[in-house]
Amino acid sequence: MKTHTKIVLASVVAGAIGIVGFVSLADAHGKKWGRDGGFGGRGPAMILGQMDANSDGDLTLAEIDEFRTSTLAKFDANGDQALTLDEFQNAWLEMMRPRMVDSFQRLDEDGDAIVTDQEIQTPLAMLTRRLDRNEDGVISSDEMRRKRGHRRHDEDDNN
Repeated sequence: MKTHTKIVLASVVAGAIGIVGFVSLADAHGKKWGRDGGFGGRGPAMILGQMDANSDGDLTLAEIDEFRTSTLAKFDANGDQALTLDEFQNAWLEMMRPRMVDSFQRLDEDGDAIVTDQEIQTPLAMLTRRLDRNEDGVISSDEMRRKRGHRRHDEDDNN
């Protein structure tokens, strides 16, 4: 296996381990993850749920290792023990599909399995209203920085 591939895989596993630590800490404080109380939530929790081979809500290093190994084997189309961008894209799309479906369902207000222009306009209009702080019809980079909590020292608090 190439050194670059080993580094990328080690980073992914290290990141997953860090997330597992965070999940364990939050779980120790009584917080539930996902609809079923396990890893079935959104974002990192969704990916962790895919790693939980026995669906017991706990994630072992063996499960993480098996997930990494099987994912590499499944998507390494040319068998070189590494992922090209296209191979990685296929893995990414498969892992993120549940999140995409959730997003689609949130937009589909009437549940007819079709997202209309109006169903897309509604959340975009709400986002625009929230970000366009001075209501000039333009979302400036300054308004975006302020929304994320990055204020310059010379900004007037009345903006």
